[in-house]
Amino acid sequence: APPRQTSPAGLLSLYADLIKLRLSLLVVLTAGVGGIMASGPSIDWMLLLWTVAGTLACAAAANAINQVVEHRRDALMDRTRHRPLPSGHLSPAHGWVVAMLLAYAGVAILALLVNLFAAGLALLTLLIYVLAYTPLKPLSTLNTLVGAVVGAIPPLIGWVAVRDQLDLGAWALAAILFLWQLPHFLSLA
Repeated sequence: APPRQTSPAGLLSLYADLIKLRLSLLVVLTAGVGGIMASGPSIDWMLLLWTVAGTLACAAAANAINQVVEHRRDALMDRTRHRPLPSGHLSPAHGWVVAMLLAYAGVAILALLVNLFAAGLALLTLLIYVLAYTPLKPLSTLNTLVGAVVGAIPPLIGWVAVRDQLDLGAWALAAILFLWQLPHFLSLA
């Protein structure tokens, strides 16, 4: 179906669906917790703001790329056929442009305003999500393990934003998130 014309508010709503805004905000929450826990009693709020902004853009990009790649499959499932791409509200090309702009913006924010370690972890997360998790979804339940790894990295982004290194506290946060996600995903299945 051809893309439909929509109002600016309607377009923002479509973008929120394309980037899975609620899921992306949960990613940002865990990155923020990582940054706050790494900070100790003195929090650099501007650094935290740039960290969560860059992480949000990268998470949004990963979700948008996932929807671009899966738009044909999404059109076949009741749960996903009303998403912006399979419903024809946005074209796959439109979704791809939005995703690429978000990816570049997120990595650039982190690289220029936080540090290269945080930018590298965010890029790694995006690449694992797009190149491993998304293709594995229709092939194997091992995608759940890959998804749990992806979900465990954001607190590491927050941690390295503050300390520019990974230490025991960072790994403990990541392990908690990794272990929490497995029963969570399985209960949804």
